Amino acid sequence: MPQLRFDTQLSAINAAKAGLGVMLASLPLCGAALASGDLIRLDERSLPHHESYWLLAGPNAISRREWTALAALVDV
Repeated sequence: MPQLRFDTQLSAINAAKAGLGVMLASLPLCGAALASGDLIRLDERSLPHHESYWLLAGPNAISRREWTALAALVDV
């Protein structure tokens, strides 16, 4: 059986969208593709995640409007 491996979630998501297989992925990163039907969730169970990621930016790097749009994509 062929196996595909990817070094980024984005590559794996695009492969899954192309019908190349099943993947484990971050729900926030797949939210838009799930909502549009480009991906389907096979099971409602989730694995706990022990890591967190931080977004840092200087005061002039991002506008309040951009921050609000970004925050809407993730659970902040």
